[in-house]
Amino acid sequence: MGHIARWTPALQTQLHVRADDDSEFGVANTGTAAVGYAVSPNLRLMGSVGTAFRAPTLYQRGSVYGPDLSKPGVAALQPERGQNLELGLRFSQEALSVTATAYRNRITELIVFGQAGACSSEFGCYENVARARLQGLHVDAQYGLGIGS
Repeated sequence: MGHIARWTPALQTQLHVRADDDSEFGVANTGTAAVGYAVSPNLRLMGSVGTAFRAPTLYQRGSVYGPDLSKPGVAALQPERGQNLELGLRFSQEALSVTATAYRNRITELIVFGQAGACSSEFGCYENVARARLQGLHVDAQYGLGIGS
């Protein structure tokens, strides 16, 4: 469920909420709140905060790469849960658009393909990483050539 509101010609907000009911892992409520503000006709500031939930897939749990629960000390995969923050700036003029977005995601129980041992494959196994942080800067530039218009 979501809601978008335009408070002024320059200010827009978005709010989204979701409830996942997983038969194995229970209910997980997630959401996102975002805001955008047009500083000028060519420059826009954006920001968002949110939460995430992702249960392991049947393949990750049940294939030869999934945890072999018959082995001592091997635990079942747990769902990922995350918190994210993004701040961005978009410049656009005529056919040119440039966007820079800084992001930081904190994830608990990140599902990765790790080394062999906890499953029956000799090539590697899916496993959880207790805590992970993904952060960086994404820059996107587009220029419309006007071909075919």
